[in-house]
Amino acid sequence: MRGPPRLLAAAILASSVASAAVSDPHPGVRLVNNGSTAMVVADLCAPGLSVRATRYSERNKTASGWAQSVDAEVAINADFFDFPGWSFVVGRARGAGEDWPADKQLKEVRSYWQFGVRQAGLVPNAASEPGFLITEIVGGHNILIENGAGKGPLYDGDAVLQGAHRRTAVGISADRRYLYLFVSNTPLNGDGIVWNMVTHQGEAAAPPIAWATNMDGGGSSQLYVKGLGSVISSTRPVNNHLGIFAKGTGTSWHCNRAPEGWLDSVDASAVVGWARDVDVPASAIDVHVYWGGPALSGAPASVLPANRHREDLCTAIGSCSHGFLGAVPLSLLDGQPHAVHGYGIDDAGLDNRELSGSPQTLQALAAVPDGVRRHVTDPDSYAAWQFDDFWQRLPLTDAQVEALPTGTPLPQTPTLVQADDGSPEVYVLDGDALRHVPAPSVMSAWRFAFDQVEPRSAAELAALDKGPPWRASPVLVRRGEGAVYLIDTEAEPLGAPPSGGSGGGPPVSGQGGSSSTSRLRSQGDESSCSLHPRPSRGGEGVPWLALAAALWLRPRRPPRARRPALAELVAVICEHAARLRRTVARSKR
Repeated sequence: MRGPPRLLAAAILASSVASAAVSDPHPGVRLVNNGSTAMVVADLCAPGLSVRATRYSERNKTASGWAQSVDAEVAINADFFDFPGWSFVVGRARGAGEDWPADKQLKEVRSYWQFGVRQAGLVPNAASEPGFLITEIVGGHNILIENGAGKGPLYDGDAVLQGAHRRTAVGISADRRYLYLFVSNTPLNGDGIVWNMVTHQGEAAAPPIAWATNMDGGGSSQLYVKGLGSVISSTRPVNNHLGIFAKGTGTSWHCNRAPEGWLDSVDASAVVGWARDVDVPASAIDVHVYWGGPALSGAPASVLPANRHREDLCTAIGSCSHGFLGAVPLSLLDGQPHAVHGYGIDDAGLDNRELSGSPQTLQALAAVPDGVRRHVTDPDSYAAWQFDDFWQRLPLTDAQVEALPTGTPLPQTPTLVQADDGSPEVYVLDGDALRHVPAPSVMSAWRFAFDQVEPRSAAELAALDKGPPWRASPVLVRRGEGAVYLIDTEAEPLGAPPSGGSGGGPPVSGQGGSSSTSRLRSQGDESSCSLHPRPSRGGEGVPWLALAAALWLRPRRPPRARRPALAELVAVICEHAARLRRTVARSKR
């Protein structure tokens, strides 16, 4: 029956709360002691504070004897071992960077504690290899507290936690900054260990214990504090120990603080915030933004560098270049609410933390963009351009899509070119026109790679017309479940045709709209101009075609600042046509 031991633990706790003494015997070290139970709370971010475990050659000592031999300020007994053989320990073991011999450790696959450069924490399964730059390891045993919750009364089913014994336990806070070393001279079961640890944590005004394990106990349990001696004593030598150096100055080797920052806002234009890793305040970190759910939910994510200058941060956190800004997925601009979560990514890769202000809610409706729609001709073309419906497709209605002007189909695949004369400009070859890619950010937004860029002769590129700059990012629309279109910059508007001209001909006019967009048609009189030949009367239509072809196919001139508008070209043709008609008319008289 487990009722009486739990009542016994409760009675012990009731008496300990009133009489516990709290002191700070060393920098970064707080001791809570009521005579029968005691706990050290060590701040791993305090200057000069670090953890030390036992080398194989240092085994078989009491906690006080080992601490004095390595000049540690605090020491407890650690893992179970072969008593009285003192030849091996049950779990993993490493001290001062030296692994114990393979046959002297890892007799049971349980948990273990590891400490290294900017690392401290519990590894729940000893079959998992230690992390990089881990210098100190001691085996844990039964997990008592997991993610802030006690695992009792059954724990892992081990009978060792059901009976009452002298105890040693180790715990750590969720941010891995505070280490808890607990020792009891009073017999406790598993629930009693947890109850006392949580009580002492509150007395120390320390953060909650997130993880804790049972260590070797009984006659092995002992706690030494330099200057105070054996706070919980035992004369039994033990095989390994966990110690603390608390010198007050120097590097905090195991300190790794979580990133800090804010997810400020998200709307149709952008997601905005800031983040930094306080352990490397001069460096920029990444922010992961999840669209539609938290991390590990399967929601798609953006990776944004927090490296933008923000004047407001200069005073607020003493460092300016930690802002981030990113585009929102266009498919979410559907007027419905979508949760947006932001996380600062730890520089050490250990403690990614959700930003303050997260999650935000994105609820916005897409505006119909300016431009023309260019058909993405088939799935192969869609794949070649690396388009993505989630990130790049606006949820417009069919009516909104059909209202957009129609442009030429998008080329089947992207072709990037660059002159071979050392010019830095990169262009998209769009039909027979060059369109400048104005910035690396545009390359990235379109998922273009610089190794895709083809060198072309400078003369070849100079002979091509220059189109409008390539758009900053792709915007797609879909009509129903069918055709996909890219919204692109409209072609250069056709200028108004010149009035009159050197030949004295009339201005060019169109039907059904302005002269810049209407198709020119014959008006049925000799002074009008048409690009469509009328029925031939004695061969009159042939000079029209010949003239148009000769003018259109004449050798290109070197690139000019602006390609003549179609209306201007038509005006020239009309002028020559009028002269030709007058010549033909005179020859018939």
